[in-house]
Amino acid sequence: MSKTMTPRSNSATATPQTEVAKAKDPKSLLRLYRPDLAAILEKRDVPSYRHAQVLEHLLRRSGAPLGEASALPTDLRSELQPLGHSAISLLASTVARDGTAKFLLAARDGAEVETVLMPYHNRVTVCVSSQVGCPVGCLFCATGSLGFRRNLTVAEIVDQVRLAAEMAGRQGKRVSNVVYMGMGEPLLNLGAVLESIAVLTYSRGLGLAHRALSVSTV
Repeated sequence: MSKTMTPRSNSATATPQTEVAKAKDPKSLLRLYRPDLAAILEKRDVPSYRHAQVLEHLLRRSGAPLGEASALPTDLRSELQPLGHSAISLLASTVARDGTAKFLLAARDGAEVETVLMPYHNRVTVCVSSQVGCPVGCLFCATGSLGFRRNLTVAEIVDQVRLAAEMAGRQGKRVSNVVYMGMGEPLLNLGAVLESIAVLTYSRGLGLAHRALSVSTV
């Protein structure tokens, strides 16, 4: 039996993980989301607003490479550009009659996961994966037969939503909800799941509400 939980921003019990999920500082969020980019900015000792500019460009300018981040100095753009804009890339997509779109995505190491974009009359929901394969092996789930390869990173989870948001935007729609019901057991990758929630709910990024995110577990 599966259970679905909605992350709350005002939990009565404070733990290191729930504190991560409530983080709002752009510098900390960039470190969670893209530690490779954050390391360059920290090495350069740039002002904190530069971290915010990079984070907002990545989250709000879907598909636009860092070389086009005009708010950044030219030399900084040149240094960030080779690291890439996205942790995942689109391999294939299929669209059903009702508009539901399924995306087959590849991580940089070749690992493949699926993401689903589900448009309804009053909302647009993205179903994201949290692991490559799944170690639980539920008999009713096709993913369980694939075995388990590894956990997804924060960037690989967030970029599923970012890619889906880009696709929805082409149709004049905006992603309103995210459900962690794709490949994998989210609670077995809890750290990355909570950190991805922190990034997805960043007000100057994708700006999703906590109540709009649901985590499903077996």
